[in-house]
Amino acid sequence: MPTEQSNDMLCLQDGSKLKFVRSGAGCLAGMHGKSKMPLYDGKVGGNRVQVLRDTGCDGVIVKSEFVEDDQFTGKMGYMLRIDNTVVEARKAIIKVDTPFLKGKVEALCLSDALYDLIIGNVQGV
Repeated sequence: MPTEQSNDMLCLQDGSKLKFVRSGAGCLAGMHGKSKMPLYDGKVGGNRVQVLRDTGCDGVIVKSEFVEDDQFTGKMGYMLRIDNTVVEARKAIIKVDTPFLKGKVEALCLSDALYDLIIGNVQGV
């Protein structure tokens, strides 16, 4: 159970700390599942994807379906969603080609992400 947070660390009641990625896009989908957000064309590996540039996020989030098994790092990451819930997600190193960011990046992988690829405020953007 979370007790407090500071910057990108979540302090738990037992004293342990979790590094997390903030996500701002969680509530921005329009009615009937259609996005009212500006989406851009990009690539994850060889896959064409729809990209959201989210200035309320401080990481990269990708739908798991675009990640190959050998890209997973074996590590987990944590994402603080806009409703203040924390989600655990697998980390992967993926190659992206977007209008905002190109090259290899570490990403959190979610099967139920609202967008194929979300680019937050990361180095190189």
